[in-house]
Amino acid sequence: MNFKRRLNINFHSEFRFIGKGLCLRVFLICLCWLTILAGAPASGISLNPKSRPASRAFYNTYYKASEGAVIGWTGNHSACDAGETAEDFRDAVLLRLNYFRAMAGVPSGIVLSDVYNGKAQEAAFMMSVNKALSHSPPPSWTCYSADGAEAASNSNLSLGVLGPMAITGYMKDPGSGNYAVGHRRWILYPQTQTMGTGDIPYVSNYLPSNSLWVFDSNLFGPRPPTREEFVSWPAPGYVPYQVVFPRWSFSYPSANFGATTVTMTRGGVNISVALEVIATGYGENTIVWIPNQMNNGDI
Repeated sequence: MNFKRRLNINFHSEFRFIGKGLCLRVFLICLCWLTILAGAPASGISLNPKSRPASRAFYNTYYKASEGAVIGWTGNHSACDAGETAEDFRDAVLLRLNYFRAMAGVPSGIVLSDVYNGKAQEAAFMMSVNKALSHSPPPSWTCYSADGAEAASNSNLSLGVLGPMAITGYMKDPGSGNYAVGHRRWILYPQTQTMGTGDIPYVSNYLPSNSLWVFDSNLFGPRPPTREEFVSWPAPGYVPYQVVFPRWSFSYPSANFGATTVTMTRGGVNISVALEVIATGYGENTIVWIPNQMNNGDI
């Protein structure tokens, strides 16, 4: 059953960080429209982080398990050969993706497409060879390919990190240019069902890179069920401190956050909050803030 309703949200939730003994309360007020599909999130790994032991075990089982995979890259920079990566390495990237989606309460049954993987591999290779990032790489680029250019326009792009750590980097979204946490929003976009990953390791003077294909055929499809009506990072409940980043975000489809206020408290004492500039066009409408005078590049 689908239905649409107008909501005056007075959101209040507690965020508890495993390993830091910290509990924060967040209050957020906004006016929103939402089309809701009744039911529970689609199949895949799942968790309700309201349980501290469950959240800790989930982190160790899925996040930590995605570390240490060998890339097994078969390409060559000098020969303009993008090569391939080992299946186990791609599986590790997928596991990291679905960990974050499950923690956020969105459908976590993402699968990788061989077609997307191949094109994303070409895009990641172009970024590494040219030592630059571009969603619209020109034909004049070294080792340019049409497939790589197509993937670049449909992907999150990273230069300097690869594989599962690139996924964590997208979720962190550090730096002044990522104030809208656009990479995070695409990773947590509820409608997405299929992605693709391309990865290049560090070789000689070439930096590692990643291209994560994030736009599939469900981009404009109906919103599936999510654990909460909103999507936030960190998620409400117990979240390991290793994956709590300076930029906090709260997403709600079609929300107008122009007059939204955000208040955070710890032990009844207010914490300073710096709101980022609101930007639409990246997945669901989102408000972003940085608490406690943290820097957008802090760990």
